[in-house]
Formats: sequence, C-alpha cells, structure tokens
Amino acid sequence: MNDEISIGEVELSNLLLNDEVAEKTLEKYFDLVIDDNSPFSFGYKLKDNVNVLKEPAITKSLLGESILSLANGVARHKRLKIYKKSIIDYPTRTRIVSEGDSWFEHPTITEIIDHLLHKFSILSLGAAGDDMSSYIQEAEYYSAIEDENPEFFLFSGGGNDLMGGHFGDYLNDYTEDINNQGYSRFFNQTFHEKVEQLIALYESMFIEIKSNFPSVKILVHGYDYVIPREGKKGRWLGKFMKSSGINSQADRNGAMRFAIDMFNEKLSDLSSRYNNVSYINLRGVIKPYQWHDEIHPDELGFQQIAILFENEINRLKSV
Repeated sequence: MNDEISIGEVELSNLLLNDEVAEKTLEKYFDLVIDDNSPFSFGYKLKDNVNVLKEPAITKSLLGESILSLANGVARHKRLKIYKKSIIDYPTRTRIVSEGDSWFEHPTITEIIDHLLHKFSILSLGAAGDDMSSYIQEAEYYSAIEDENPEFFLFSGGGNDLMGGHFGDYLNDYTEDINNQGYSRFFNQTFHEKVEQLIALYESMFIEIKSNFPSVKILVHGYDYVIPREGKKGRWLGKFMKSSGINSQADRNGAMRFAIDMFNEKLSDLSSRYNNVSYINLRGVIKPYQWHDEIHPDELGFQQIAILFENEINRLKSV
C-alpha cells in the first residue's frame, strides 16, 4: 500500500499553475480517469493516498472542484501560453481557433493539435468529453473567434455522441443477413436519428460562423474506421456489440465501417454546400497498427491526420 502523501491546498494549486512542474505534479498526485460512458472524455482525480490539507488562510476551499479543475486544465493552460508566445514570436503565422473532443485534446497521446502547434498559432479550446449539443450551446468558440480574428476554425465533434455510453442504444440484436441489408441491419432507427441530429447541429454552427465571421474558414472531419476490440480493451464498442450478440470480428468491423461511412458522407455532403467549410476525409488514413485503443489513433496515426489538416490549410491560403 502506498504511503499517505499530504500537501497544502495552496502549494498544490501553485504547482499545477507552474508549467515547469505541472505535468510531474499530475503524475505524483492524480490518477487519470477514463470514462467508460464517454470515450472521448478524460479527467483527473486525486490519488487515494493523497491528503490535501485545508489552509485557514483560504476563504473558499480549493479542495474538490477547484483543485480538479486546475488539474484538468493543465494541458489547456499550457497550450494557451504556447499560443500567446507564438503570436508574439511569429506574428505572421496563420492564426487558428480549435474546438473539439479528444482527437484534438488527449492527455496521453500527441494528437492532431499537438502536431499542428509546430506550424500554426492555435488557440485550443479542446475539452475532451463534450457532446455536440454542449459545444454548440456553450459556443465558447464564438467569443474566441471574435477576440482572436483567426483565419481558420478547426472543429472535431460527434464521436462521443456516436461512440459513447449510448452506443448500445443504437444496436439491434444479431441476425443473419437474410434480406441483403448488409451491416446496416445492426443499427436501429435511434442511430439514424442521432446522425441526423449531429448533422443539424453542424449546420447550425456553419450558419452561425458564416453569418458573423464570413472570412473564417472552417475545417471539419469525420472519423476513421475505428476497430472494436475484445475484453477489457473493448470497453466502449466491443462490450456493447458482444451484448447484442455481434460476436464476429468481421461483423463488428463491418458494422463500424457502415456507421463511420454514414456520418462521413452526410458531413461531407453538408460541408459541400458551404463555401467556407472544408471537410477532411480521414477514412483509411490510419493503419491497423496505428490505433492506441478502440477509437483513438496513436501518435503516428494522429500525425498522418495532422498532415492532411496542414495540407488543406496551406491549400486554402494559396487560393
């Protein structure tokens, strides 16, 4: 059993606010929490052996939400400092605002935005775990675009809606393909309605930005063909498929290809109707050995995706 570690509230908060030691502080005092119901969501909790001492000088306790908010905000705070430094050191760099899920903000993998930060000045609003309606309702990107006047807005969303804790609600029980339905037979009407809801939310965002910031170019993506897994590694997709009797890996892969294709095709079609929107097709980009887990590429996989974003940004700048 680990020995108890005691630390004062103020000391811990100061450590988390110090970029030089924040990451080591997370490793020492916090455990990373991956939500089974929200695969695009990550957060931190205090380790069981950590005792945070309340300090009399503090009028409002930092313990709980405030300390955890600081822990969860470490990566975002670090990126904000990088952005502020970048716009000073490289004033002619392309300025970008990004918003989205764990494909844009992952605590343990060098993902898309991490790679792009080397080439562009990016104000990253990424907060893993939100669903599409939360992004649209909170509209944090609106004020950021208004304040920063970026050339581009990059958005990643919908994955948590489609592949999160409600994924099992979209599945039919296994049946043989006697009516030539193919893999579509594994998905019920709720799934189709969810995809339509997502596309409607995307459109509301496109309209809002085009109406208020007509010079801003929007880049969006679907997802690549995620791979359901078995046992503990199948915590988000595989477990629900097993519960529905979809036991063949070929059927599982085929079902997810159907779902990913539907989302991509509808998002691509919608994007084509707006001259300020570019849809980036990621299907087939990630090699089978470049997946970190069921739904996240590894660093090399994300690098391949980042190259596509970079190429599209440069293409649009040259037009």
